[in-house]
Amino acid sequence: MSKMIKYERRLSNLAEIYSYLPDEKDRDTILGIFNKRYDENYISDYLAFVLDPDRNGIGAQPLNKILDYFTEEDNSLSKDDNIEINREFTLSNNRRIDLLININDSLIIGIENKVFAAESQNQTSDYAKNIKNMFGDDKDYLFIFLTKGGKEAASEEFMSLTYKNLVSLLKKVVFDFSENIRKSIYYQDFIIHLEEFIMRDNAFDITKKTELYIKNKKMIQDLQESFNKNSEMIFNYIKSYIRERVREKFNNGEWQFDFSRPNTNRSYQQIFKNNWNSHNNLRIHFEYHFHPYSLLSENEIAFMLDIEDSNKERFINLLEENNENYSFHFKEKGIETVSKKGRIAYKTYKYKDIKKDLPKIIDKSLEEFEFFIELVDNTFDYYPEGDSNAR
Repeated sequence: MSKMIKYERRLSNLAEIYSYLPDEKDRDTILGIFNKRYDENYISDYLAFVLDPDRNGIGAQPLNKILDYFTEEDNSLSKDDNIEINREFTLSNNRRIDLLININDSLIIGIENKVFAAESQNQTSDYAKNIKNMFGDDKDYLFIFLTKGGKEAASEEFMSLTYKNLVSLLKKVVFDFSENIRKSIYYQDFIIHLEEFIMRDNAFDITKKTELYIKNKKMIQDLQESFNKNSEMIFNYIKSYIRERVREKFNNGEWQFDFSRPNTNRSYQQIFKNNWNSHNNLRIHFEYHFHPYSLLSENEIAFMLDIEDSNKERFINLLEENNENYSFHFKEKGIETVSKKGRIAYKTYKYKDIKKDLPKIIDKSLEEFEFFIELVDNTFDYYPEGDSNAR
C-alpha cells in the first residue's frame, strides 16, 4: 500500500471520528464574556450583588438561606431590615476581608472567598480578631470560609462553606421571575457560572476534540502548511492574471491595482483608472472580493463597482441622470444594483473546478462590467472641475 493511500485513509478515519464528537462549547456567562471566569475578585463582586437585597431584585432570601444553613433556624430578613454589604472591607490592621455584611447593626458576617489562593499567615485569625475589636462585644458574629473543596480555615471561628453547598442554597430561593426579569437572569447566571467553571473545575479537562488534535497534530499542521502554500500560490496567480487581462482588455486608460498581500486577511482587491480617483472626496474602483483562504474553500468570488467617499451621492446622481438606459445592462447580465450604499453594481460568481473555472470567471466578470468604464468616464464630463485634486 502506497504512503499516499495510507495518508488518505488516515484522513478519512480522522474525519469520521470528528463527526461523532460532541459539541463542547461552554455556556456563556457574564464573567465568561469578560474573560474573568476564575477571577476571585470578580466572583466576590458577583456574590456581593447576589446577596444584596437592595440590588439583586430578589430580596433577602439568598442571605436568609445562608443564615439558615449555619444557624439551623428559619431566618426572615427582608428589605425592611438594615443590611449593609461591603466589598474588600478594610480592617484596623489594613487587611481586607472579601465581604463584610452588617445586619441591623447586631449581626456581623465576614466572608473570605478562596477560589485558588491559600490562606496567608494568620489571615482568618486576624480577620476575626480585628472585626470583633471594631464592632464590639455586643454583636453576634458569623465568619464564613468559602472554598471549592471545603478546606478548613486556620481560625476555628470561620465556618467552612463549599461552592457546591452555596449553589444548593441559592437554588432553594423561590422568587417570581417576572417581577424583575433582568436581575433574575443575573441571579441564575451566577449559579450557572459557579456550576460550569468553579464546581466542575474543568480548566484542565482535555476535551475529545483536543485529544484528537494532539494525536494528529503533526499531520494537521502539515495539511495546514500545504493549504497555505497552495492558496498563496493560487492567490498570486489570480492577481497576476487579473492585471494582465485588465491591461490587455481595457487599453483605454492607465490602470492601477490595489491588491492585498497573501498573509493578510483583507478580502477586497481594487482596480481603478488614475482619473477616477483624481477628485476631492471621491474614490471609484472595481473591486473583487476574495482572499487566499476563500479561493480554495468558498468556491465563489464577487465583483462590483464601488463609489466611495463624501461626494459619492453627487456622482451617483449624475451617473443615473445622464445614462438613462444603463439599467438594462444590469438585468441582462444578472448584475445587482445597490447604489444607496455606493456599491453601484454587484455580482457573485460561483465555480466548481478552480483550475478550469476561475480564469473563465475572471474573464466573464471583466466582460460583463466593461460597459461601466464608459459610463463612469462620461459622468466625469458633468462633474464639477473644481473638485479635482491638484496633481
